[in-house]
Amino acid sequence: MTIRRRNVHELKQGMKDKLRKVFYKINPNYRNILKVNDRLNDFENTMNRIDQKCSLVIENNRNQNMFERLCMASEPFVYRYLYLLRYIRENDMVLDLECEYGTGADLLVKYTPINQCCCLNTVDYYSRLGKMYYGSDSLIFQTGCCRDIVQKYNIVICFHDRKNMLLTKEDIHELCSLIEYNGILAISFYGDSGLSGSLMQHAQDYGLVLENCFYQCDNNPELAEDRTEYVSSIIMYLRKND
Repeated sequence: MTIRRRNVHELKQGMKDKLRKVFYKINPNYRNILKVNDRLNDFENTMNRIDQKCSLVIENNRNQNMFERLCMASEPFVYRYLYLLRYIRENDMVLDLECEYGTGADLLVKYTPINQCCCLNTVDYYSRLGKMYYGSDSLIFQTGCCRDIVQKYNIVICFHDRKNMLLTKEDIHELCSLIEYNGILAISFYGDSGLSGSLMQHAQDYGLVLENCFYQCDNNPELAEDRTEYVSSIIMYLRKND
């Protein structure tokens, strides 16, 4: 059996050598064609390796973007949006002031039947980043101030509580003018301020009714109904009845 197999192998190899000589006589460029094919195969293998590396880079960038979005979504203020979900009605129009990247607004667009959410920032940097991460037909970003707004909204959000400390009573009246009847003003303040106390105790002076008030600590993003000595932010949900 060993001898026969060896003879068959030698016979096949001899036939290949004869065929190769025949091809060389018929086409003198046959050897060059083989070399070109080898080079083409090497080039194709190289391109496949480059494509695999590019795909890996693209996937890593996509994962990095998702990681950055998850980091944004871990911000304490996102909890304020989660509670706001219960006030959302179908086809509501939402205005989110100084929302920066729009992480919380993105939650509203994804998990509620709102028509559109407009994210308004006074700093264009945040609007550009928001468009890159979350922009869509339902979530739009603009740069400007509330005085540039001409239409009314069902819900107006002011959750940048450190900036809200600079608001005046006249500013609150202006915000209320942007809210439809029976709409919601969701606003927060960092620490105690005269304006936060005014809204809590005299909401009717602004044509509002205080529906809910919560407290939030820096080290615990959960909303609490009871105030403690560690409270850093006050979050209010007020309904317009005027």
